[in-house]
Amino acid sequence: METEILDVRDYRLPATDNSGSSETAKRFAEHVLRADGFIMVVPEYNHTYPGELKMMLDLLYKEYRGRAVGICG
Repeated sequence: METEILDVRDYRLPATDNSGSSETAKRFAEHVLRADGFIMVVPEYNHTYPGELKMMLDLLYKEYRGRAVGICG
C-alpha cells in the first residue's frame, strides 16, 4: 500500500475554469488516476467541506468515478 498527501491549496484553480483543461487540473488529475481510492481529511465549515475541494471534485468527476472515497471532517 502506498500513500500520498495532497493539499488542494497546492492546486488552486481559477473560479472560471470548469473545463478541466488547465495545467493545474491536469496535474491533480494525474494523482487521481494513479489511485485506487482516497481518504480525504478536510476541515469542516458550515457542515460541509471547503469550496476548493468541491470545485476539484466537480471538475474531475470522471477521474474519481468508480473509486472508493472517504471524507473525514
